[in-house]
This record gives sequence, C-alpha cells and structure tokens, in this order.
Amino acid sequence: MRPRFAIGNSSFPSLRGEGCHFVDKSLLIADVVHNADQVVLLPRPRRFGKTLALTMLRAWFAPGQDHMALFGDLAVWQAGDDVRATCGSHPVIFLSFKDVKARTWSACRAAIAEELSLLCGQLDEATAHARLAPAELGRYERLRSGEASDAEMHKALQLLSIWLSRAHGRQVLILIDEYDTPIVEGKKGWLRKL
Repeated sequence: MRPRFAIGNSSFPSLRGEGCHFVDKSLLIADVVHNADQVVLLPRPRRFGKTLALTMLRAWFAPGQDHMALFGDLAVWQAGDDVRATCGSHPVIFLSFKDVKARTWSACRAAIAEELSLLCGQLDEATAHARLAPAELGRYERLRSGEASDAEMHKALQLLSIWLSRAHGRQVLILIDEYDTPIVEGKKGWLRKL
C-alpha cells in the first residue's frame, strides 16, 4: 500500500500508525535532549508543523508507547545512545489552547477551565498514584470538574507537574500548543482582563 498524505492530521502517532507520509524531522528530539535550557520555544509560521512536532515530542518522552514502531526507522533512533536513553523517560503534560476562541473574557476563562479539566481527565490514573493530600485532592477535583478558582487555574500546570513528578519520580515535560490563541482572541477588546 502506498503512503498517503494526511491532510489536517497533526498527530504524530496517528500519522505513523496509519502509514502516512512523514518528512523525518525527528532530530528535533535530539536537539531538545541536548539543549540545557529549561524552556524551549518553537516559533514557526502558521501551518508549519508545530503541533506535529509537539505530538512527536510527547510520543518520544512519554512512557507506555511502542517507541520502536513509532521511531525505529527515523533519524532520531540513530542519534546515539544518550538520545535513545530518553525515550519513554518522562511523564508529559500536553495542553493545547487551539480551541480557546471566545469573544468575552468569561467565555475564554471557561474554555481554559474546560481544557484543564480535559487534561486532568487524561492524567487521572497518574495523579491517583501521587498520593494526594486532602487539600491537594480538593484542588485536583476542582480542576477536574472545571470549578477551580482563578488562583487554582493560575497554578494548575505547576500543581499537576508536582503531582505527576511525585507519582513517577521523574521530572515532567510540559508541552503547550497554540499558547497564543487566547491572546489573539483577546485583541478583540478584552485582553486587559488577562
């Protein structure tokens, strides 16, 4: 069967699993591994593969993937033992703001609360192993239910990464896609409320 082009599909595991065309840019992973910075920004023009790059990074670093099937024939697999040692090595938080498009601040806040709630749903099993204290469990439940306060939402990624790190005993990678969507929407008049 000939590989096909997957128009509109920016999920790395999906592209690889369905045998779609993929331009091998997997050495980005080696670049990230060898980068000593705590924060890496991947600015690219629109429609330039940012989401695909982030889903590729998530697939590489997150445990529980069939890494050989996803990466075995890509350049990153040949990038050295030090790079391969990072495969499946970190819990990953992946958060996308691509759907946070709202005309008012309250609608924007509600959309962000929904994204955080969905994220908590994806992390339920891992956070269950974190042995949350009662106060932490209350915060988690409010984030999960979309009823978190502004302060709890402000600290959400910090808290989730602490809990995941505790559960896995490893540093957490946080990948944020379309981080500027709420800002772009805010330019329509309510940005000062951010």
